[in-house]
Amino acid sequence: MHFGDFLPFIIIGVVIVLPLFAMWSGVEKERLKARQSSLTDEDRANIERLKDKADDLVERIAALEAILDVEVPDWREEHDYNDR
Repeated sequence: MHFGDFLPFIIIGVVIVLPLFAMWSGVEKERLKARQSSLTDEDRANIERLKDKADDLVERIAALEAILDVEVPDWREEHDYNDR
């Protein structure tokens, strides 16, 4: 087989398939943007509230770990928590 045998398929791919793919990709990006921007103010408030709760929990865990570090210095080794 020669390169010339595949030339019509390459041309069809470049002229038809590639632009169709580009249009489909653009449509999908717009759909994704529309879905992301469809959050209501209530949704945004709930997300912010959950983020604040998560931040509070992170602080509480850090405080508990600090207490454990003082009270039981080798607790991390005993429970395999060396990665923190």
